[in-house]
Amino acid sequence: MGSFGFENAETILNSGFLPDAISSDVHSLSIKGPAYDQLVTLSTFLNLWMSITDIIAASTTGPARAICRPELGTPSPASIGHATILRIKKGEFIFTGSPEHIRSGEKKVTLKGVVLNGEMWS
Repeated sequence: MGSFGFENAETILNSGFLPDAISSDVHSLSIKGPAYDQLVTLSTFLNLWMSITDIIAASTTGPARAICRPELGTPSPASIGHATILRIKKGEFIFTGSPEHIRSGEKKVTLKGVVLNGEMWS
């Protein structure tokens, strides 16, 4: 139900290796926890001290490059008019990797709104 290990991620990040792409890896055994959605995944990496700039790149431009669709990864006149507007909340939050691995963190990425075809939805 969870293939993410905090210790492995910390070792890799502390070695200076940043992920090219971050995904939630949500499937039928993790949709109700621990993966839930991409926001939980972004929050997990934020609490592992990866910069928000690198996290967003690994969630946008990295995956777009991986599928050879760079127009999906950045806002530009040639791109599709979609965007996600995020907010970082501060508090005390619990994050779960595999079921035996639970961590607390002080930051959580939440959804503020989305832009679809240039129109804001919140």
